[in-house]
Amino acid sequence: MTPTRILRVTALVVCGAWVPVIVVWAHTPFTVTFDDAYYYFQIGEQLADGHGSTFNGLDHTNGYHPLWQLICALPYLVGLSGVAAVRALLLLQLVVWAATLWIVAGIVGPKLSRVSTATVALLLALVAGNPYVFKIFVNGLESGVVALAYTGLIAAVLQRNDRLVMVWLVVAFLGRTDALFVVGCLFLATWGWRRFIPVGVVAAAYLLFNQIVFGNPLQVSGVIKRQSVTAGRAFTMLVIAAVALAIGVGSRRLASARFERTTTFLSTTGWFAAACVVLVGYYQVLSVEVYLWYYAPVALYLFMLLLHAATDFAEGVVAEGQSLRTVQAILVLPFVAGFIFSTRQITDPQLRSLQEGDRAAALWVRDNSAPGTVIASWDAGIVGYFSERPLVNLDGVVNSFEWEEARHHAPEATAAFLRERDVRLIVNHGELVNGEDPDIEGSVRDLLGPAARVRQLHREEYVYSGRAGGVSGTRRMATFVYELL
Repeated sequence: MTPTRILRVTALVVCGAWVPVIVVWAHTPFTVTFDDAYYYFQIGEQLADGHGSTFNGLDHTNGYHPLWQLICALPYLVGLSGVAAVRALLLLQLVVWAATLWIVAGIVGPKLSRVSTATVALLLALVAGNPYVFKIFVNGLESGVVALAYTGLIAAVLQRNDRLVMVWLVVAFLGRTDALFVVGCLFLATWGWRRFIPVGVVAAAYLLFNQIVFGNPLQVSGVIKRQSVTAGRAFTMLVIAAVALAIGVGSRRLASARFERTTTFLSTTGWFAAACVVLVGYYQVLSVEVYLWYYAPVALYLFMLLLHAATDFAEGVVAEGQSLRTVQAILVLPFVAGFIFSTRQITDPQLRSLQEGDRAAALWVRDNSAPGTVIASWDAGIVGYFSERPLVNLDGVVNSFEWEEARHHAPEATAAFLRERDVRLIVNHGELVNGEDPDIEGSVRDLLGPAARVRQLHREEYVYSGRAGGVSGTRRMATFVYELL
């Protein structure tokens, strides 16, 4: 069996081991996903039902990346719903992850000998199957499609296959529109403008479609999360761009006999490393919110670098007559420890308690309110999906540009927007202090004016360990249901 085939079999075994976890484990839909994934699921269901691009049936939105959003409509088109549809989409994303690893194996495998194959295969299994890494790529969000597109793009560039480069550039853009960073870096590295015509046409068509349908060429989610451009931020981005350019240019000169495979890979994919630097810089400097899945391209590239470096290390040590077992222990044991730690983490009920609390509160609303009752929430994904009630997303990520504009005016504008939609309930998680959310009154007054009042109808209490509301740690929280008075 060739090294490439061994790596591919390893990848399939790893992904196969996750199938029963996704299908059988009751907590999977609230463990590997993020709340934002349920925005995709809810909009996908609305699309499948013929209601158009809407999260709540009241407002049109383009707060998503198009390719994964279209894919998310598929299980609802064939009659699935609820948790069953979520599991189906996670399984589909698992297939995408398997395809990504298949291509990675095709990039790394031909460079292996029998000496290094076992070490690299074991590393691939430990990293690709690590629950924390797995959650970057199989999470109900667009990052799985993005990883496949970028892996295919890197392979096509290495093979000098321009047709495939054109295809993967289009898939990458539709998968996540910040692929423009990658497109730009590859263009500067190659200057072969013809291969960029298809992605340019698709990007222009997408922007025009948004302008015609939604009144703005950009995605509302990106507009909502974008920091204002100040002189300091602009200067910081120029510095980041200069660093990225230095990496892109400097990587071409990399050469090392000891780490031949790693430096060769870096010299031929330095444009992608540069794009990763720009990507990280953009979200750190110009985005209000930053989430794990934003950095899927960075994690993917580091993963491929790791496999190349492990190959060089193993080959070099054996060539010097040293013990391969010692090298394997040095390379593999930290990832074994990481795998064990991540597995223990992912099974901790306190890490998923917030999402499960949101679901429990949503089900309470479903069972204790009249059909059609309009609710509102800042963290709206799970609540909107399981409550089966129209939900106005208050942070605006999957709301309309009308709401985005209202947020920039006095409370009269947001109050008028919410009154027009007849919002009756506020459902959201928050700190639990003496049975109440201490921030809810102030937040509601910011939206509806100083006379606004709320009354608590229900709460789901839990202990949560993780990051929420910009704060990390273990603390008592609850998902509250408040009635607007």
